[in-house]
Amino acid sequence: ISNGNGVDGMAKRLGNYLTQKGFKVTRLRNARSFNHETTKIFYYNGYAQDVSRLLMEIPVECDEKNLIQLKQTVKHIKILIGKDIIPYDSEISISM
Repeated sequence: ISNGNGVDGMAKRLGNYLTQKGFKVTRLRNARSFNHETTKIFYYNGYAQDVSRLLMEIPVECDEKNLIQLKQTVKHIKILIGKDIIPYDSEISISM
């Protein structure tokens, strides 16, 4: 999970929230920029079903342009948190 919206601790709060929902979160970091308007999900071949489950848990709407399938076979889903998740910060924090 990469924090791309500049709100302190957002990646950690989302990571804790997703861990409680049964996901394995392995890395939290800041993005190179904090000016990302929308949350994006990058996923590798074979993880479409996990992405579908993830989309039911995160409180933002992702359309096709925000779901980017990568052609590698590494076992990962990457989330780049955008400013669109800021209004849901209290929902994520309550679940901790």
